[in-house]
Amino acid sequence: MFEGPKPQEVEPPALRWPTDHVPAGQRRPRRWARASLVVPALVWIIGTPLCLLLAFSCSLTFFGQPVPEDRARAALLALVLAGVCCLAAPVVGLVLARRADSSRGTWFYAIATALGVLPFVGLLALLQTHETEPQPVEPTRRVCQEHSGGDNVCPGG
Repeated sequence: MFEGPKPQEVEPPALRWPTDHVPAGQRRPRRWARASLVVPALVWIIGTPLCLLLAFSCSLTFFGQPVPEDRARAALLALVLAGVCCLAAPVVGLVLARRADSSRGTWFYAIATALGVLPFVGLLALLQTHETEPQPVEPTRRVCQEHSGGDNVCPGG
């Protein structure tokens, strides 16, 4: 019997992905994948400050006037939108960077997501309102103070 080298089992070419033979860090992302990584960055870098500026301008009043209710709701909506831009845009970018196999994009969006969590949690803490009952005021002892004029009338004596 012939004892030669055994043939290696080879996967049929139709079942393989075209990039299976290339290590993950050396794969080149497609052109659309690189372009799609820019959009979440722009939303994160430009959209978040614009929403915060809009919230500030909606709640701005002069001369001690109260903020109208419709403008207060608009400011609240802008703050919520800023929080969503601050957190959701880096998360979407991170998913796109992983799908595009971009290591630099993955690192950028991972750091952006970590940085976006802090203001988002801060905005949630700011938006959370606690309805508390007013503390009862302790009755204070009244003391009469004498003054000039001759009509010193103190309650109770």
